[in-house]
Amino acid sequence: MPFAVCGSNTPIDMKGHRVLARAYPWGILDVENSDWTDCKALRTMIISQMSDLQEVTHNVHYENFRSERLTDSGRSSKRPVDAERGYDKQIREKDQELKRMEEKLARMQQQIQQQKLDSAPVRDIRDSRV
Repeated sequence: MPFAVCGSNTPIDMKGHRVLARAYPWGILDVENSDWTDCKALRTMIISQMSDLQEVTHNVHYENFRSERLTDSGRSSKRPVDAERGYDKQIREKDQELKRMEEKLARMQQQIQQQKLDSAPVRDIRDSRV
Protein backbone atom coordinates (compact mmCIF):
# COMPACT_ATOMS: atom_id res chain seq x y z
CA MET A 1 0.00 0.00 0.00
CA PRO A 2 1.61 3.30 -1.02
CA PHE A 3 1.74 6.22 1.35
CA ALA A 4 0.69 9.73 0.48
CA VAL A 5 3.03 12.13 2.19
CA CYS A 6 2.82 15.86 2.09
CA GLY A 7 4.73 17.99 4.53
CA SER A 8 4.97 21.63 5.43
CA ASN A 9 6.63 23.88 7.95
CA THR A 10 4.46 26.89 7.18
CA PRO A 11 1.58 27.61 9.56
CA ILE A 12 -1.56 28.87 7.80
CA ASP A 13 -4.84 30.13 9.31
CA MET A 14 -7.57 27.66 8.41
CA LYS A 15 -11.10 27.90 9.78
CA GLY A 16 -10.03 29.95 12.75
CA HIS A 17 -6.95 28.03 13.87
CA ARG A 18 -3.37 27.77 12.68
CA VAL A 19 -2.30 24.51 11.08
CA LEU A 20 0.69 23.31 9.13
CA ALA A 21 -0.51 23.39 5.55
CA ARG A 22 0.37 24.02 1.91
CA ALA A 23 -1.44 26.56 -0.17
CA TYR A 24 -2.27 25.56 -3.75
CA PRO A 25 -4.29 27.43 -6.38
CA TRP A 26 -7.12 24.93 -5.94
CA GLY A 27 -7.07 25.15 -2.11
CA ILE A 28 -5.20 24.52 1.13
CA LEU A 29 -3.81 21.10 2.04
CA ASP A 30 -3.66 20.43 5.78
CA VAL A 31 -0.70 18.10 6.37
CA GLU A 32 -2.21 16.86 9.65
CA ASN A 33 -5.48 15.72 8.03
CA SER A 34 -5.36 11.93 7.74
CA ASP A 35 -7.97 11.98 4.95
CA TRP A 36 -5.40 13.46 2.56
CA THR A 37 -1.97 12.42 3.82
CA ASP A 38 -0.34 9.64 5.80
CA CYS A 39 2.26 11.98 7.28
CA LYS A 40 0.73 11.88 10.75
CA ALA A 41 0.57 8.05 10.75
CA LEU A 42 4.15 7.78 9.50
CA ARG A 43 5.39 10.25 12.11
CA THR A 44 3.60 8.30 14.88
CA MET A 45 5.07 5.01 13.62
CA ILE A 46 8.60 6.42 13.44
CA ILE A 47 8.41 7.99 16.89
CA SER A 48 7.00 4.78 18.43
CA GLN A 49 9.81 2.74 16.84
CA MET A 50 12.53 5.26 17.76
CA SER A 51 14.04 3.18 20.58
CA ASP A 52 14.37 0.17 18.28
CA LEU A 53 15.93 2.37 15.61
CA GLN A 54 18.43 3.73 18.14
CA GLU A 55 19.34 0.24 19.38
CA VAL A 56 19.84 -1.11 15.86
CA THR A 57 21.86 1.93 14.88
CA HIS A 58 24.15 1.54 17.88
CA ASN A 59 24.40 -2.24 18.13
CA VAL A 60 24.65 -3.05 14.44
CA HIS A 61 25.64 -0.10 12.32
CA TYR A 62 27.95 1.71 14.74
CA GLU A 63 29.67 -1.47 15.92
CA ASN A 64 30.22 -2.58 12.30
CA PHE A 65 31.67 0.83 11.47
CA ARG A 66 33.86 0.76 14.59
CA SER A 67 35.23 -2.70 13.94
CA GLU A 68 35.98 -1.83 10.30
CA ARG A 69 37.86 1.28 11.39
CA LEU A 70 39.85 -0.63 14.00
CA THR A 71 40.84 -3.35 11.55
CA ASP A 72 41.72 -0.76 8.89
CA SER A 73 43.91 1.17 11.31
CA GLY A 74 45.64 -2.06 12.32
CA ARG A 75 46.43 -3.05 8.74
CA SER A 76 47.80 0.19 7.40
CA SER A 77 50.48 2.02 9.29
CA LYS A 78 49.39 5.62 9.01
CA ARG A 79 51.37 6.73 12.03
CA PRO A 80 54.00 9.34 11.30
CA VAL A 81 57.64 8.32 11.48
CA ASP A 82 58.24 10.52 14.53
CA ALA A 83 55.43 8.80 16.43
CA GLU A 84 56.92 5.39 15.61
CA ARG A 85 60.32 6.54 16.83
CA GLY A 86 58.78 7.85 20.04
CA TYR A 87 56.96 4.57 20.53
CA ASP A 88 60.15 2.56 19.93
CA LYS A 89 62.03 4.83 22.34
CA GLN A 90 59.43 4.23 25.05
CA ILE A 91 59.72 0.48 24.56
CA ARG A 92 63.52 0.62 24.85
CA GLU A 93 63.28 2.73 28.02
CA LYS A 94 60.79 0.29 29.57
CA ASP A 95 63.03 -2.66 28.68
CA GLN A 96 66.04 -0.95 30.31
CA GLU A 97 64.00 -0.17 33.42
CA LEU A 98 62.83 -3.78 33.57
CA LYS A 99 66.46 -5.06 33.35
CA ARG A 100 67.54 -2.68 36.15
CA MET A 101 64.71 -3.91 38.35
CA GLU A 102 65.56 -7.56 37.65
CA GLU A 103 69.21 -6.92 38.57
CA LYS A 104 68.14 -5.16 41.77
CA LEU A 105 65.86 -8.07 42.65
CA ALA A 106 68.70 -10.58 42.06
CA ARG A 107 71.01 -8.54 44.37
CA MET A 108 68.33 -8.44 47.06
CA GLN A 109 67.85 -12.21 46.85
CA GLN A 110 71.60 -12.75 47.21
CA GLN A 111 71.67 -10.47 50.26
CA ILE A 112 68.79 -12.36 51.87
CA GLN A 113 70.50 -15.70 51.28
CA GLN A 114 73.77 -14.32 52.69
CA GLN A 115 71.96 -13.04 55.79
CA LYS A 116 70.39 -16.47 56.30
CA LEU A 117 73.82 -18.09 56.11
CA ASP A 118 75.35 -15.53 58.48
CA SER A 119 72.57 -15.87 61.06
CA ALA A 120 72.44 -19.68 60.96
CA PRO A 121 73.70 -21.25 64.21
CA VAL A 122 77.15 -22.75 63.99
CA ARG A 123 77.24 -26.29 65.29
CA ASP A 124 80.36 -27.87 66.48
CA ILE A 125 80.79 -31.39 65.22
CA ARG A 126 82.57 -32.45 68.45
CA ASP A 127 79.50 -31.60 70.54
CA SER A 128 77.16 -33.76 68.56
CA ARG A 129 76.09 -36.91 70.32
CA VAL A 130 75.38 -39.93 68.28
